[in-house]
Amino acid sequence: MDLSTSLPQLLLRGTAIYFAVMVVVRILPKRSLGNNSPVDMLALVIVGALVADAMSVGSESPSDFVFLASVVAAWSYLINLLEFRFPSFSRLTDEAPRVIVRDGRLLYREMRKELITEDELMACVRRAGLNDIHEVACATVETTGEITLLARDGDQGQSPTRTNARSSKS
Repeated sequence: MDLSTSLPQLLLRGTAIYFAVMVVVRILPKRSLGNNSPVDMLALVIVGALVADAMSVGSESPSDFVFLASVVAAWSYLINLLEFRFPSFSRLTDEAPRVIVRDGRLLYREMRKELITEDELMACVRRAGLNDIHEVACATVETTGEITLLARDGDQGQSPTRTNARSSKS
């Protein structure tokens, strides 16, 4: 393998950038991980280019880029394996689901934390076949950014319905 940058330097750079980006993703509201608006897509493309540049500074050979991609893939696999083998490990990488509606009552503080507007939530309620927020027993923002709605008993007999908070904008 013909590397233009030393192997330890590439390994360290790839590892540092991977974990820095993982921390940033962990901090972002979960809804940012679902369907993306054009603004979100632009930010993802730019961040991706900046991360690629940061990982490959001074790298010129294709082997450098293949090695960096391997480092990222290896860390991703290792973290997924750790989450599978040790479920408590996922507390470091995933945020817990957040309840944003309880018994037909909007929990505005929780909605603000996830940057979900009342209009976005109501669009999810309507997509679930419900007419009013009072028909919702519980709405939860899942770790994927999706909103799970559970209808109250007697409200159209709805089973749990999963919709995405962003799909109303895209």
